[in-house]
Amino acid sequence: MDITRIEKNAYQRAMIEGCPNEGCEFNKKPLNLEALRIHLERQCRFVDITCPRLECGSQFKRDLWKDHFQQCIGVAVACPHCEERIRPARINYHGCNEELQLRLALTR
Repeated sequence: MDITRIEKNAYQRAMIEGCPNEGCEFNKKPLNLEALRIHLERQCRFVDITCPRLECGSQFKRDLWKDHFQQCIGVAVACPHCEERIRPARINYHGCNEELQLRLALTR
């Protein structure tokens, strides 16, 4: 079904009450539908998003992305002992960790 030019213009001019997310600065500001779509897809800090990392998949508010990134199980970090890049969820299975535990056991 093709959208006519008149229908497209009406859609672009249609105004709604604003962002549906409580706490958003655009919550009560009139927006046309296209502006609302862009706001929700790219800007709104209160939209639930899913972590794009396959190992994680957590959901959180867009505004909390930086906090999530600090603890995300899908982010590789450097081992403090050997600098190898590993995922936090795998730290206990990292060979360097086993070697350090063995060294500690031998020194006791």
